[in-house]
Amino acid sequence: IGATAPLNIDVEREKWLSNPDTYNPQFTYTDEEAALRAARTVKASGVLAGMAERVLEGVLQRHGSESGYHQAVWGEVLTRDEADEMVSDYLFQNGMDGLVRVVWSRKSLVTNFSHNTAKQRFAGTLRLVAREGYYRRERLRGLLDHELGTHMTRAFNHRASSPPWSLPKPPYFLSLASEEGLASLNTHQYLADTSLFQPALLYWSCHQASGASFCELGRRMRRFVDDPSRVWLECVRAKRGLTDTSLPGGLAKDQSTFDGIVEAFAVQGQTGPHRAALMQGVPRDVRGGAGGAVVPCFVRDVGAYRERLERIARENDIFPTVPGASSDPVPLSCRDWGALG
Repeated sequence: IGATAPLNIDVEREKWLSNPDTYNPQFTYTDEEAALRAARTVKASGVLAGMAERVLEGVLQRHGSESGYHQAVWGEVLTRDEADEMVSDYLFQNGMDGLVRVVWSRKSLVTNFSHNTAKQRFAGTLRLVAREGYYRRERLRGLLDHELGTHMTRAFNHRASSPPWSLPKPPYFLSLASEEGLASLNTHQYLADTSLFQPALLYWSCHQASGASFCELGRRMRRFVDDPSRVWLECVRAKRGLTDTSLPGGLAKDQSTFDGIVEAFAVQGQTGPHRAALMQGVPRDVRGGAGGAVVPCFVRDVGAYRERLERIARENDIFPTVPGASSDPVPLSCRDWGALG
């Protein structure tokens, strides 16, 4: 996935913003063959496009625009110092002090967590986006539950187990879609409006990009996104991997999040009431904090956690067995995301 980061993104951004209706960016990469290979690894799907579009339309009906949604739900804009303080508090409260270093990056498109795989001692890195006004209070809280509460927790607890803790074997259990889907649910669990706008937008945009140029995708994107800078960012995410973005196609990886969310609710009844906690990478016998495992605060009360997830399902109408949700069967894309994981 790292191979799909364009080298000339700032130059192409200015060109496109000056002429968004006719200019298709021409991206360069460190390894163009690797970037194109990543873009072609998994084909975009439209199986969940109708569901994703309903989520997007619902947000527009309630908030008028994406900007209105951010203003109403994500909280006040944070300064860098305020964001640093929130991150520091989160690490301390969740027992992650000393395990993660925090880096502000001008190159990062999104907040992301990574960790070492070769060294014996666990070392993680949380990269924050160094763009003024990028973070809002409630949004950052959700992103920390996503990157640290989910991805970091799963990675650390797998490394810390001795002998290594073995998970159940179904192929969906720790696929890219499963982990990204759960991480996104954790992102939204405390929001006043739990609409899955961003995961739905990512799914929809990748589906649209499969048959559209960058310019055409941008024109369609303006139906849901009113900020030109945000239109640019979402189009880049969907079209990265291509050199000539006038061609159809792009990187479908971001569809894995919405795939994983729908999959999580569709299979929940098959895996029992502890599935959510298990997918955090926390074995039942150490869920109380024993054995050196990291146990994020939000999952310590499994019953309350499950209630929050079921609220997300009801409000987005994607869990047929939750009272008040649709009785329509949930479609699954059944794609193998392993090659991108």
